[in-house]
Amino acid sequence: MIQQVVEMLQMFIEAEQKINSNYEEDIMIFLSHNYKDKDIVGPIAVALANKYGKYNVFYDSWSIKPGDGIINEMNNGLEKCKYFFFFITYLFFTNRGERCT
Repeated sequence: MIQQVVEMLQMFIEAEQKINSNYEEDIMIFLSHNYKDKDIVGPIAVALANKYGKYNVFYDSWSIKPGDGIINEMNNGLEKCKYFFFFITYLFFTNRGERCT
């Protein structure tokens, strides 16, 4: 399933780039998720980083370092992002009030 999601996201990114004739190297992908979904989103983040470069994928596990201002880093990632993917699983609905990145 994870591989299918990665392929779908890659197809979306590549289709959008073709439509806009925009083959930028710095594409910045922001991945937003519930922290309990790291088992699902983590492999997707790694696969996207392998394809587009880790510096082009905002994923909290490597984009926010100890001592960084979480809100500031997230805002910086959001300002730079061209693609925003929000992952919603059943955990999103069962853990209301818990944080997402």
